[in-house]
Amino acid sequence: MDQPLFLLILGFVISLYGTIVGAGGGFLLVPALLLLYPEDSPRTITTISLAAVALNAMSGTLAYARLRRLRFPMVLYLGAASLPAAAMGAWATRLLPRGWFDLAFGLFMLALVGILLVNRPTLRSHPVHPSGALGIDEPPVPRLDGWLLGAVGFADGLLSNLAGIGGGPVLMPLLLRVLHLPLPTAVATSTFVIMLASLTGLASHAVAGDFDFELGRILLIAAGVLPGAQVGAHLAGRISPRVVVILLVVGMAIVAGRLAVAGTTTLLQ
Repeated sequence: MDQPLFLLILGFVISLYGTIVGAGGGFLLVPALLLLYPEDSPRTITTISLAAVALNAMSGTLAYARLRRLRFPMVLYLGAASLPAAAMGAWATRLLPRGWFDLAFGLFMLALVGILLVNRPTLRSHPVHPSGALGIDEPPVPRLDGWLLGAVGFADGLLSNLAGIGGGPVLMPLLLRVLHLPLPTAVATSTFVIMLASLTGLASHAVAGDFDFELGRILLIAAGVLPGAQVGAHLAGRISPRVVVILLVVGMAIVAGRLAVAGTTTLLQ
């Protein structure tokens, strides 16, 4: 397939999937870019991925805001805690050799898959309007101590920008297992925090001069990402919560396995 067309389709599919599962899509885009551009550095790959994730999260956040799925001030607290960590993670990408980067990223994602499989969250059904908005009898969102919200936000910002994955694979298990949020609320919350963290990381890359590559790749991916996020946000409330979690686990497991093998192969060579 022609590379420009492939990048456009890649942006749409990953954005659609990432918005439905609340993971931003960066954890799928990074390995796809690693395979597509094997000569590029982790710094370049994460910069491209963060740009796409930021656009995806911005588009998804607007859609979820219209559907009244964002819960304040919880999302603001999580987002604010993730900002300084996002800048730290973006800066640290320049210190990672490619082989260790692939292997560490893959093993980390495999650990998260194990957590989701062993400690499966209790998922609740919730009424939705035909528009996709939540019903008025949605279960209440539980409150969480400020220090724990801050710790979760900081960890999410650091890891999301260190790997260029958008933080969703880290944040979603915590929102479901620790906060026990209804799945649509967890997905919208994750999307909002991903937006703040990825924009901060993207700004850090820009200040550091990391946009020293052909920007056409970002534009092509963005052309698919923006509509994909809107479609994904409207489909998310209509899909069974268990199906959403299965989609998240399967995607993470496939990518994690491939990256772990690729990283090990690079280090052995």
